[in-house]
Parts: sequence; structure tokens; C-alpha cells
Amino acid sequence: MANITELIKNIRQAILGKEVRESIAGAIEQCYEDASKNGNANMEVTEARGSFDTLNQRLNNSDNVKAEKKEVEDEKEFRKDADDNLQTQINSLASGSPLVASSISEMTDTSRVYVNTTDGHWYYYNENNWIAGGVYQATEIGNREVGLKNLNFVLSDNTQLFNKENVTYDKYINSQGNLANVEDEYKYCVSDFIPVEEHHIYARTYNSAYWSRAFYDENKEFINMDFNGYKFSPVVAPLNAKYFRFSIRANTSEELKEILDSFIFNEGFIPNKHTPYYKDFDELTYFLNIDKFLTKQLDNSINIFNNKYYINAYIQTNGGLDEPVDGKIYYTTDLIECTQNDTIYSNQNMIYIGEWDENYNFLNRTNTNVTLIRDNFKPTNSQTKYIAITYSENDFDNNLLMITKNNKYDNYIPNYNINIPYKSITKNMLSDEIKNEFNSSYFANKTVNFLGDSITYGYDGSIPNNTNNTKVQKPYPETVKDILGLYKSNNYGVSGASISGGSYPLYLNYTSMTDNADYIVVFAGTNDWSGSIYGQPLGEKTDTEAGTFYGALDILIKGLVNKYPSKKIGFITPLKRTAGGETNKYDLHLSDYVDAIIYKCNEFAIPVLNLFLNSGCCPQIDSFKENNLPDGLHPNQQYYNVLGYKIAQFIKSL
Repeated sequence: MANITELIKNIRQAILGKEVRESIAGAIEQCYEDASKNGNANMEVTEARGSFDTLNQRLNNSDNVKAEKKEVEDEKEFRKDADDNLQTQINSLASGSPLVASSISEMTDTSRVYVNTTDGHWYYYNENNWIAGGVYQATEIGNREVGLKNLNFVLSDNTQLFNKENVTYDKYINSQGNLANVEDEYKYCVSDFIPVEEHHIYARTYNSAYWSRAFYDENKEFINMDFNGYKFSPVVAPLNAKYFRFSIRANTSEELKEILDSFIFNEGFIPNKHTPYYKDFDELTYFLNIDKFLTKQLDNSINIFNNKYYINAYIQTNGGLDEPVDGKIYYTTDLIECTQNDTIYSNQNMIYIGEWDENYNFLNRTNTNVTLIRDNFKPTNSQTKYIAITYSENDFDNNLLMITKNNKYDNYIPNYNINIPYKSITKNMLSDEIKNEFNSSYFANKTVNFLGDSITYGYDGSIPNNTNNTKVQKPYPETVKDILGLYKSNNYGVSGASISGGSYPLYLNYTSMTDNADYIVVFAGTNDWSGSIYGQPLGEKTDTEAGTFYGALDILIKGLVNKYPSKKIGFITPLKRTAGGETNKYDLHLSDYVDAIIYKCNEFAIPVLNLFLNSGCCPQIDSFKENNLPDGLHPNQQYYNVLGYKIAQFIKSL
């Protein structure tokens, strides 16, 4: 350690400025060095303070830095754990194995993903809360796993009811509801009978005043006629209405085709986007591909405006929908269910509000003062069940419009929808239940006439010596009705009937069948072959008159085509049998009569279901006979059910 006295003496005795400065600098340097080496507390404190005013401030700051660093490290660890947990949950979601809950309170396993059946979203847990991850759609759907509960929104959604392939040209509907011949230079066409329900509302698109409409009852008897000039006005089916029919007029054939190509008729207040008329589940994939997503509004959605359903039109004073003549643009919502006890709120200014009762009868229209802002409305009529709202172009944004019931919200909330990616569902995924439902959607208004013998009648082959002609509980026509969802199944089966003769020849008695049928199926011929009483001569292929099987077939087929010129006709061959031996009294086999049916039907392009060769019916094997055709000819209930399924598939192919 340097002598402090010596250092001070050197400073005091220095004469020249340079010597003075050097002495001062050396003394200070030596003092600093000595203090640092020998633990001078003040020097250490000063050095430790750094840029802070006091050492305490420096120490406090150091503690904060350490705490922040630990917090950052903890957050990193938390995020890593959360990310790992989320990845695990996403993996489980992708594998198609999420758990199901109807509310967040039911989500108890925080390591798993849940699908909330209330809003259709999947949820994961982030260590604090359940977080919605968006609309759930599993990546894989197994074969036959999609049932009615999965696709109910498709079946019940507004779909095309008009089949442009089934119209009658050069006719129009007169004031009595009948088809009449055209008497002017315009081009006309008339739709087929379209099934409707009384007091249901139906939307359509067509911009011509020249269209007429008629309603018919279950027997297709005329109820009433109406003409409507409004461009988009819906129609309401009256009491007892079961069918609807309309005619269209155009200036040229090209214009008429253009109208038919774009025409929409669907249940609801608003015309749907154009979708094809689909016949059965074989066309389902194409139907699902029409738009990228199919949607259905959820019942619990806060925002009850579904921006998929609105129309460029305004509500008339009489409840009709039409485009304005003043060049302005208006938009009208779909029907909104509410009563006089509800208050409807809108975040955009309402111009007109229409009210309808439960049977879609128009009640009144409320006009809003355009100089004022109207953001709420309470129905004015005690009978109100539905309302629709018209907005002006300047007050309407379908992506931001929010309509709520009984509560007003300041912030926009989107309408919740269930979204199904269009490539996610294919036919092999559909259950038998859903396939039958899609079939039913086409056959719901169809009637089939079944013409035949004791097998069509439903004679019970399980009853020995069934002399009372007892029938099974469900003959095959009833099974067909259930499978296809037919509106009506008419059974014209008569025990002992034959096509060409005997006590009940079908070539004469077909005329007793109702004209109101969409399909005619003839299942007979076994009695024409068998027995001394009913066996009929086969005749020649060229026969066209009664007296032979070929001749009676010719008369029957021509008669059916003339009676049902626009309907679908099919024949079914007899089944194999053991009753009656191998040949009849003309030394002919049953297969000879089967060949005659096929030949004559081919001559007139009538489809044939060959049950003789392709049914699997083989009563020559005792075990099969015992379990299916106990008397060697007539089925028991079990095999009638089998026949019903096969015949239903045949009818679908017609």
C-alpha cells in the first residue's frame, strides 16, 4: 500500500504544471488501486451501483429481472406443455375419436377433445379454459355410418321439387284444372303433379306473369286455380291439397327451355340456389356437390339471420314478393319465427316488415319511416307466427346483418351453421336407413298398381290346404310400399288369375285399375302354365288376339300402354315351382311361358324382372322349399319380404 503522506508531499512540492498534474493523477490512481485491492466498502458500493442512484435500486432491479426471466421460462414451459397437449388432442380429433358432450360442463377429461353437439364445434383444453377449435368434421367416415341423424338437415332442407324432365309440352292448365290444347302462337308446358302439404308454403323463381297454378287433392281431383304475376311470390297450399301443378308460357322454344333450366320450386319462403331434381340416393353425391358446403341454421343461434337465405325483392302490401319498379334495390330475409310476445332487433335499418300466421296466411305489412332508424320491431297481430324483413340496398350487408330475438347485442355475432365439406360424404358411407330415406323423398307422392295372381294377393303358403284363401299379414306390395315410402300401393292381385284365360283373365280385367298411378307392375303367368283349368295354350309369337298366351300378352301390354301412356310399366316372370309337375297339359314347361313374357315385353321395350332365373328361388331343394315356399308355389311371410325387396329395387330401375 502506498504512503498517503508521501503522495500529498509530492503534490505540494511540484513546481511546474506538468509535474503538478502528474502528481495528482498518480496519487488518485494509487488510491483507487489500493482501495480496490484491499476491500474498500465504499468503493465496492460505488462500483456496484452502476448507473443507479443507490445500490438498493440496483438490487431491486436485479430481483425483477430474475423474476421476469423465471416467468418467461415458466411461460415457455407452459406453452410447450399446452402445445404438446393440443397436439395430442388434435391427433385424437384427426383419428376420428373425440368425445361427445352437449355442454362445456360435461367436458370432464381435459386431455381429450370434445365435440359439442349443441353448436357443432370441437373443443380443447388450454390448462385454464375450454377453447372452441371451429366446426367439427372428422377426417374419416366409415362405410354405412352416415344415417338420418347425420343428414337430417339435407333431407329437410329446401330442395328442388320440380323435375324439368317430366313436363308436358304444348298444353296449359285451364280454369277447371285440366290440361288444354294450345290455341295461340306461344310455347307452353305443364309440370307433373308435385307433392305438397296443406298450409305449407312453397317458393319459386320465374319472372313471367304468364304462369298458372292449380292444387289437387289426394286423388288428383282439382281444388282451385290461381294466377300470380309477382315475380317471386311464394304459394301456400290450401286445405286438403296434396298435389300442385303449374303451366308456363314463353315466346319461343328457346326461351321456354331457358326458363325450365333455371326454374326452382322448393318448400319455404325463399327460393333456394338452383339444385338439381334428384331421384334417389344414387344421385346423392352429385346433389351434395352443388355447393362447397351445405348448411342448416341451428336452433340456438343468437343471430337468427342466415345469410344463405335472402332474396332481391321487397314485400308487397298484400304479402307478395316482387322487384320494385322505381329502380331501387331491396333485400328480403327468409321467414323468422316469432310471436306478438317477441321483440326482434336488427343492427341494420328495417324498411318493411311482413307478418304471417301459422298457415302462412298474410296478415299485414308495417312500413318504416325512411327518415328514421328502425332497429327493433314487435309483431302487431296476435296471430303472427312468422315475419320477414325488407332492407334497402344502402342498409343491407348480408355478411354483417344480425337479427336477434328479445335481446339486443352491440357486437356482431355470426349465424352458426353446420358445415359439411362437399367431398366428405360418398354413397358408400350412407346407411341403409339414409338410402331408404332418399328413395322415399322421390316416391313419397307415387302410386303403384300391382296386377297379378295369388302371389300378388298374398296367399299364405305356410297354411296347409289353405282353402279359405288366407293371406299373409303383409303381402309383397305392402313391403314395397314401406321400402320405397310410396304414397299408395294398390293391390289388384286375385287368386287364380291368369294373363290369358280362366276365371279372371288379366288381359280383360286390367281396365278395372285406377288411372291415378305412376307405376304399373304385372306379376303373373304361373296359372297360364299350370293345371287343366287354368292352363292356356302358348300360341305363336305373332299372335295378337285372345285364345293364346302370346295373343293375350299382346293385348294386355298394348292396353296398359294406352291406359298409362306416360307412366312406367314393368313385368315380372313367375317363380320356379314344384307344385304341378314339370310340364302342363300342352306338354310345355313353365320356362316356355317365361320366355313368352320376355319376348313380348322386349317387342314393346317393357322392362322385365326375371325372377324365374335370377331370384334365388329354388324349391326343388327341400330345405329351401320348407323354409320359403312350403306348398311348392306360394311363399310364406318371410319370402314375401324377400320378394318385396327385390321388386322394390326393380321399380327403382324403371
